[in-house]
Amino acid sequence: MFFCLADKDQIICLSNQEQRNALFTAGLGEKIIMLDAYQEMTEIDLKKKLEDTFPSLKEGGGFELLCLERGSKDLQVLAGPYVPADLKPRVGPSTRIYIRPLQNSLSLD
Repeated sequence: MFFCLADKDQIICLSNQEQRNALFTAGLGEKIIMLDAYQEMTEIDLKKKLEDTFPSLKEGGGFELLCLERGSKDLQVLAGPYVPADLKPRVGPSTRIYIRPLQNSLSLD
């Protein structure tokens, strides 16, 4: 499960339903991408899949993947490479992976 954030400076998990709704309306927020189905993907393939799923992500100037620190609402950056075969063992089978744009925040319009 992936959750695309809009703010390039986001450091904590969203808890406000209004913010989640705004992201959903903009084509961002939570979407299910089953990593099991993409075990043979390269990092470039995963980038394309994420950009196909969240088209406005292309405007972010790259992105990084994050997950929640245990027992906290703070987001922790996952070190690359970002390949499905490597990600799932590092974050666990049901952990939500957050996507944060690197250079530009994404529009909610």
